This record gives sequence, structure tokens and C-alpha cells, in this order.
Amino acid sequence: VGGEAAFMAMYQQQPQASDNQVFKAAWIEECKDRKRDSGDGVRTHKGDPLVARVLSIDPSPDHFHGVVVADVLYDKDNFRCVVLESKRVQAGGLGILTQEIYRAVELYDIDYFCFEQSTFAKWLYDDPHFQALRQKFRFIKHTTGQNKNTFDYGVQSMGWDFEDHHISLPYGDADARRNTDTLAQELLTWGAGRTDDIVMALWFIKYNYKRFKPIPQSRPVQDYGRPSGAWSYWEDAKRNQPIRDRFNELRRTYA
Repeated sequence: VGGEAAFMAMYQQQPQASDNQVFKAAWIEECKDRKRDSGDGVRTHKGDPLVARVLSIDPSPDHFHGVVVADVLYDKDNFRCVVLESKRVQAGGLGILTQEIYRAVELYDIDYFCFEQSTFAKWLYDDPHFQALRQKFRFIKHTTGQNKNTFDYGVQSMGWDFEDHHISLPYGDADARRNTDTLAQELLTWGAGRTDDIVMALWFIKYNYKRFKPIPQSRPVQDYGRPSGAWSYWEDAKRNQPIRDRFNELRRTYA
């Protein structure tokens, strides 16, 4: 059909030639962690002094909500994050969005919720169910404006993060592969694709990462470390040894 670029544009819905892509397929491939399943992160517990868990949503009143849950490693000079989940949710009113927030809060026990400021967002702020949820996390309001198009702070600034492997994507189980492949498709077609909801939700985390400081719970932050008692997730050595090894590697790298 005239070469790889023509084939990808015609049959794979990737209208941009590889030379024009902000995010290269090879970079994304290197960021895939094949030992980590969907939902697995590197935060040991809420109050971890090195990691903050963030839920980020790019809302839409009539299209898709982009949803990303990630562990952001505390580094004031570089953006480093471990994605637990990335997906699209079909928009269908405030109820569906609230249910998705509730699911993520209960499943991942998040520290921060990052949400775009918009007319649609104002409806969420007034929702009584959301007000009840707000007691469980800190709320970060994001304003997109023209920032997404700037070289230093915009979406394209994540190109460096993918190239240098500062973003880890789960790729161990079927859910992880499906969700990561959806994100990869949006990245490869950024600027010319049909959807960019997940990319935008990930960029919200990148843009605000210095605000996601680990939140100590009941003790001073310096008292926190690896749990000393038994914890079933870590005790199941056979099943979780690869995850533990990867966790320890990341902690040594990012500490």
C-alpha cells in the first residue's frame, strides 16, 4: 500500500507518519512492565513517604471520560510515575462519573484527585455524593487553557518522560494490556487522533506532579517505612515475587 506510514494510516487508524509522532512506539514499548498486572503499584500503604497515589480524570459531558490512576514517586526535580490503571469510560451523565470516582477511591485508596476545571466540573462539585467522597482525598483542580500546547509544560513534554522511561505502564495481565494498548493508541495518534482523553488525564498528573506530596497519616512522615508486620500481599511470595522484585528495583531507583 505504499510503505509502513501509508499502511498505518489506512488500516491501523494512525494518520501520522512516524517522523511526525510526538510519542514513538519504541519509547512506549520500553515503558511496558510485563511483570506488573493492572492495579499493582509501588505504594506500600497510605502515608508512604515516597509515593502519592493519584486519580486523574479528563471529563466529557457527551463523549468519553479519560481515567488514570498512578503512583507518583516523590521527586521534586523529575516526573516519575507508575500507572496502575488507564482507561476510557463512556460519558452518560454525572451519575456514571460519580460511580467511577467512587470505584477508584474504594479500590485504590487514593491520596489526590486531579480534575479539570470546566462547566461540567461545577456540576460535580455540587453533587452530595461527591462531597461525601471528598473526605477521603485531597482535591487538585486543573486548568488546561493553552498550557497543553506549550513545549515545556504541555502534553508533548511527556515525550521525554516516555523516552527516558520515567513512566511505567502495566502489561502483565489481560486488563493491563488492553488498557495500556488503548493509551498507546492515543499517544501514537496525538494531535490527529479521534480521542485523547486518557492522554490528557495522564498529562494532568504530569503538569501538577510537584503538588502531589506524600501525605503522612497518623505519624510523622519520617516514622513511616515498609510495614513491619505480616501483610498478605507481600506474604504470598510465590505469586508476588516478581512484583516485589520490581517494586524494590523502583524504590532503589527513585528513592
